[in-house]
Amino acid sequence: MQLPQGVEAAISRVLPSDDVLDRPEFDCVEFINRNFPDEQSLADIEPFVSRLNGRMKELDENLSHASQEQSLAAYQALADLKEAQQAVTQLYTKIHDIRGKAEQSEVMVQEICRDIKQLDYAKRHLQTTITALKRLHMLVTAVDQLEYMTSQRLYKEAASLLEAVNSLFTHFEGFTKVGKILDLQRTVNAIRADLEKQIFGDFQVVGPLATLDSIAKDDDEMQRMFANLATACLIVSALGNDTRKKLVHTWCVDQLAVRLSILTTFDMTLDQPYEKQFGGSAASSLADMDARFAWFFQLVSTIEGRMEAIFPTHWQMGRRLCLFFCDRTRTHLLGHLGAVASDELDVTSLLKALQKALLFEREIITRYEGHGPDDGRSELNDKGQVIDPASAEGIKRRLLRQKRLAEHKAIADELSKKRMMEGEMGVVHEPEDPLPSLSGILSRTFDPFMTAYVALERKNMVSIYT
Repeated sequence: MQLPQGVEAAISRVLPSDDVLDRPEFDCVEFINRNFPDEQSLADIEPFVSRLNGRMKELDENLSHASQEQSLAAYQALADLKEAQQAVTQLYTKIHDIRGKAEQSEVMVQEICRDIKQLDYAKRHLQTTITALKRLHMLVTAVDQLEYMTSQRLYKEAASLLEAVNSLFTHFEGFTKVGKILDLQRTVNAIRADLEKQIFGDFQVVGPLATLDSIAKDDDEMQRMFANLATACLIVSALGNDTRKKLVHTWCVDQLAVRLSILTTFDMTLDQPYEKQFGGSAASSLADMDARFAWFFQLVSTIEGRMEAIFPTHWQMGRRLCLFFCDRTRTHLLGHLGAVASDELDVTSLLKALQKALLFEREIITRYEGHGPDDGRSELNDKGQVIDPASAEGIKRRLLRQKRLAEHKAIADELSKKRMMEGEMGVVHEPEDPLPSLSGILSRTFDPFMTAYVALERKNMVSIYT
């Protein structure tokens, strides 16, 4: 029987054998002819057949043994399969049990997490409560101390305590309906009112700084007054911008109410308060512009050192006083100029007054804003003449500008450091309101009344070209 070549190759790989009978190209005729080539060789046929029978018997035994082993292997395979099925069943049962236990563990973990979350909330609320109680205790203590310091007029200590109270109250903004907080707030408001009354009373007792010499017995008493008012300013800063604005306004009114004895270049004696001295007619209001400004500069030269000893630098009280003076002057000018018809205004007096107002603005801008006009024009003196930068007056003005610029830089640095320190300490202040610029503060008063000048110029041009 001829088997396919692939089958023969597979059998050779699985059952390798060197026997001639196992070869694929085995030819029985050729095999017999090779073993019995002639008649004499037939004498050995019986031994050869015996060997073949022995070999066949051996093969039969091998086949029988292999068949038995195969039968046993099949039985063992069935037993192993059954055992494997039982193992799979047990494994499934264990997996089911593990899944059930995992679900129970998950439920337990969720319950534990829920308990932990509740404990965490409780801890957080407890910490918040403890912190709030500590702050409340600090607030109550600070309010009590503030009340005592206020009664003793210890302004420096009271200022620090008031800052602390203001900062502590920011932590209780959500508890405004709590009775204790309301009581503390009412107490602090009463203390603030008492402090404001005391401080305003102290400034009222001192009165205008120009007349302080008539109140203080000696320099030591004057220095004590300065120190007391300086610490009072700390309280005013803690009370807020509204209180400071009120104090500044009251103080400026008091300063302009002082009597100054000044002899002007026009042999005009100024010995009355500002409002009374310059409340005349429209003509006088334009003619006395020099006297107004001389009165102001005399006042400033008298009280400037005293202002610096009392008020914090960043308050810029000199500039605030100047703004108040300009506001009152502007009110005077508007009242006087508005009372005269435009065709009755003296154009020459109007232009001179405008020029003097511009010169005054240049001076106060240099003095209080730390820089000169930014229009690139030359500076003018009181007579309207150009100042030579190399002259003594020009050098003096340049040095004055440099000094004012350094002062304003120092003010800015002081404010920056103050805000930084307060930020680190958690102190909260109202934002500073920027002061208005002094540029044009008086000269723009004349804008609505320049129609007379325009009409005069138009008339002159018509007369020239006709």
